[in-house]
Amino acid sequence: MERRAVVRRKESLQNGQAQAVRPERSGMVQVTVGIDGMMCGMCEAHIGDAIRKQFPEAKKVSASAGKGEAKFLLENDLPKPMLEHELHAAVDPLGYRILSVATGEPEAKKGFFHFGR
Repeated sequence: MERRAVVRRKESLQNGQAQAVRPERSGMVQVTVGIDGMMCGMCEAHIGDAIRKQFPEAKKVSASAGKGEAKFLLENDLPKPMLEHELHAAVDPLGYRILSVATGEPEAKKGFFHFGR
């Protein structure tokens, strides 16, 4: 996939287009997990590490003790019962409790100059 993006970028620049073409990310699913028991930054790190270990293909893993949730992206859409089982296997042994699991489309990234749009 990396090579394909480079080829597309070269083709777009050769055709006189000023902007590079990004590879499509179809099939990405954002997983939001409600977690009880996170109190500090180390708790966030433990949850992030557990998710990365259980799902090596996970991207943009983040956890927030203040919000009580963890978010990450998966390229493949696992059935929800299987996803919940894998998350419980990763998080429960650490002493945290999963409250909810939600999947959906990844959030659109806003540009730096998105004011008033």
